[in-house]
Amino acid sequence: MNLNRIKEIIKKGLKKFMKVVVNLFCNKLFHRMLYVISISVVVKITMNINLYISILKY
Repeated sequence: MNLNRIKEIIKKGLKKFMKVVVNLFCNKLFHRMLYVISISVVVKITMNINLYISILKY
């Protein structure tokens, strides 16, 4: 009885722990993707601005 109860608690704890780990990992991945996307957008905008400036100069 007691041993089974302990096993159940450990199983539930592991499940919760895994959920938290997966959520954290997914959030980190999501943030990293957002970070990369924002950087690429900024780079694109600055490249466009540089292109416009070079066109205006000539």
